[in-house]
Amino acid sequence: MHLARASIIAIGTEITTGQITNRNAAWLAQKLSELGAEVVLHEAVADDRTMIRGALDRARALGGLILVTGGLGPTSDDFTREVIGEWLAQPMIFNETAWKKIHDRLSGLGIPVAPSNRQQCYFPRDARVIVNPDGTADAFECLGSDFGLWAFPGPPREVAAVWPAIEAGILRRAEGLERLELRTWQCIGKSESELGEITERALEGSGLMIGYRAHRPFVEIKVWLRPGQASTHAIYLARLETAIGPWVATRQGEDLAQRLCAALPTHGSVRLLDFATDGVLAERLSPLLREDAALAARFGAELAWLNRASSPEDFLRTKMKAVANEGLTLGLAGFGEAGEWALGVQRGAELRIETLVSAYPKRELLDRSRRYAAEVALKTWAEWLVR
Repeated sequence: MHLARASIIAIGTEITTGQITNRNAAWLAQKLSELGAEVVLHEAVADDRTMIRGALDRARALGGLILVTGGLGPTSDDFTREVIGEWLAQPMIFNETAWKKIHDRLSGLGIPVAPSNRQQCYFPRDARVIVNPDGTADAFECLGSDFGLWAFPGPPREVAAVWPAIEAGILRRAEGLERLELRTWQCIGKSESELGEITERALEGSGLMIGYRAHRPFVEIKVWLRPGQASTHAIYLARLETAIGPWVATRQGEDLAQRLCAALPTHGSVRLLDFATDGVLAERLSPLLREDAALAARFGAELAWLNRASSPEDFLRTKMKAVANEGLTLGLAGFGEAGEWALGVQRGAELRIETLVSAYPKRELLDRSRRYAAEVALKTWAEWLVR
């Protein structure tokens, strides 16, 4: 028996036919990993009783934790609870408390209470009902000698709403689970394979759990720490920091656009001259400017595309000098034939421009160059502004 292994089963024909994306599986897998569980299965099955029972059998054979999402609603294709009851060989028992909650919730919203809502109030005999504060479908927990099963409603918002209570149940049930600390580093300018080799060498012999996620232009390095490992493995973590330091852009999920906005002066105009990213940079900044009307009112932008035959640095210098003494100006231009591009900051009469080279200099990788330049610009501008 291995109660620290987990399977996630998503039930719904709308998932298997591609009508909706199974976001719950990724979210729950992350939460389980943070608890120290080993997620060994993601499975999606249609609204079919035989297929659901088969998925439950496969999950039980793999390990001790089974998380099931979907099929707890009031319609004829919502029979997850019934199948679980049959699978457990337990009769379904009507729960008056759940019925009162549904009645009060729907009545309070001015929604008629349909007789079909009663089916949401039946649970396997030995189940522990878990109240769903965001919907009518309550979750439930069923424990066996070699497994623990938790059934969730389908909507992601409701999955998140019942998670705290289910998390507590998982921790009570599972053997040897300890909440893990996740350390992350977002790196740029090195390939996933190269960073993987560097990381493996730095952490060789540590026994730490390591993971990677490539999402252009970043490669995320992940290290999970059990309680007490941060201090006992400090030498390995320091070795990793040194090894990957030249390519680290952020840590622990920090956003570079937020970092730049935090580094901007609190007053005066901010002008963005983007002749390289074809709108990628504006796309990165737009959500923050929508949230901060005062900052948005200070921003102006000039967006264009620079011919590759031109000199990015000379072109940018001319453009930035033309708007001298107009507050703060942030500029970038690219790309030359060898993938070179220019980055600049101007405050009053002070102008700083540097030429950089894209990590993706080939013409066919131009889209990558744009995204790479946007992130490097956000990072570098923030560094220059705080010095």
